[in-house]
Amino acid sequence: MITELAYSAGHGFLPESVMDFMGQWTRAAARLKTQPKFFRVEEQSTADMRCTTEAESDIGNGRLFGSGSDSGGDKIALTMVKKCHTTPTGIDRLIAAVTDPTSGRKVRATYAGLKDRWAITSQRVVLEGARWEDVVRACMPDAQQLDEVGIFFKDPVRTHKHLSRGHLIGNNFIIKVMVAGMSASQLEEYVAPRVAHLTRGGRIIIPNAFGRQRLGKRQNLFGVGHDFIVHGPEVGIKRFLTETSPNESPWAAEVRGKLLAEWEAAEVKAAANGNTVAQQIMHLQGMREILEQGGPDRAPFKKLNMTIEHRIVCQLLKTLDYEKTLRALYEDFSLWTGAYQGYWFNQVLAAALTGEITLDNQDDPEARIPLYMDEQRSLRFYRRFAPEAVQTQIDPLVRELFLTPQHKHDRGPRRPLFVPVGGLCYDCEDGAVNMGFSLPKGAYATTFLGILFAVEGDQEAPPTALLKE
Repeated sequence: MITELAYSAGHGFLPESVMDFMGQWTRAAARLKTQPKFFRVEEQSTADMRCTTEAESDIGNGRLFGSGSDSGGDKIALTMVKKCHTTPTGIDRLIAAVTDPTSGRKVRATYAGLKDRWAITSQRVVLEGARWEDVVRACMPDAQQLDEVGIFFKDPVRTHKHLSRGHLIGNNFIIKVMVAGMSASQLEEYVAPRVAHLTRGGRIIIPNAFGRQRLGKRQNLFGVGHDFIVHGPEVGIKRFLTETSPNESPWAAEVRGKLLAEWEAAEVKAAANGNTVAQQIMHLQGMREILEQGGPDRAPFKKLNMTIEHRIVCQLLKTLDYEKTLRALYEDFSLWTGAYQGYWFNQVLAAALTGEITLDNQDDPEARIPLYMDEQRSLRFYRRFAPEAVQTQIDPLVRELFLTPQHKHDRGPRRPLFVPVGGLCYDCEDGAVNMGFSLPKGAYATTFLGILFAVEGDQEAPPTALLKE
């Protein structure tokens, strides 16, 4: 069992040594996301397709309603622009907008990655099962919609391919960093030498650490992932549904308390019957009612961005089986194992940067660290450099679905130690720096900004809050 000792010595999810590596300077206190419009994320879907957050088309009217509807393909790609919504919540709204309830059609959406909940973001989404005319009707973009309902859709075209995770070039960022008490000239004097210091061979290079967004709003996905991997679906799902956090509202805490009461009642009944919580229909129905109480316009799962929680409960109620639920919602559950993998990647990265360990390929600019998986080469790596990551007990179902490579020769996912920051431009005003830059897929803007500034709210909860004995 993992103990607090493994997380002592100042090692948090994003170790401070990662920020200090590129320049051990005093970092000015700064704030991000003071308003959604001050943090924009625009997906670079392909080399020539940047999904802007503006209402104007990014591909030209000729492809929208002319050749776009006749260009072939049984799927439809479009751009989703959202504000203060999670990607899953945005997808639910998109599916509702393009689904005719009288048609009997089932619409499915795929996308390349999750986008920041508190920002204004844009990304391509591919729909399967939707009718062209329904999609076109939903794609009437208006900037006012973003303020009123927090979402709009644009630029539909037919396509033959669905989107899989990671199927993008990267992301473009337009960010206002608030730095109180510093004038425009002081900020220019502050930023310029730091950017110059980060530049190597004409490129800005930064450590490719996972940001704390990986842990979710409650900052608990590492602990959820650990319990899921070690103790299995029932324990992991319980923690995900019911664990409260000061990062959420009192209403959210109340809802999770009610879910906990239902779950514990289901545990008692499951123990008496010799089966699992997944088979307790009455209590699963109770959990769904808690999440849906108040009707379509007031349902807690919509108002509190508990879309994934609602999806898990509904799928359990549908299947009464953990394996079927994990398979049906694979991408949701992979966020939990991803948070666990992200933590250990960050620890190995930090140790390599500080010289605590020396990787065999560390001097290679394209050097990569494996993400923890149940694959022999990766296991040898972590036994050597971070043995605490390797669990002696792993739930068999989680091992099969999430940790074991699907192909015999698959080495599993590997992540570069460093990434370039592209196209950086900035201007300073009194109390703020306006920045624009791009990052390759998987890299975090907050990691780059955290090297330049001491970002408010970037201090995480102590390790004991992330993990339970």
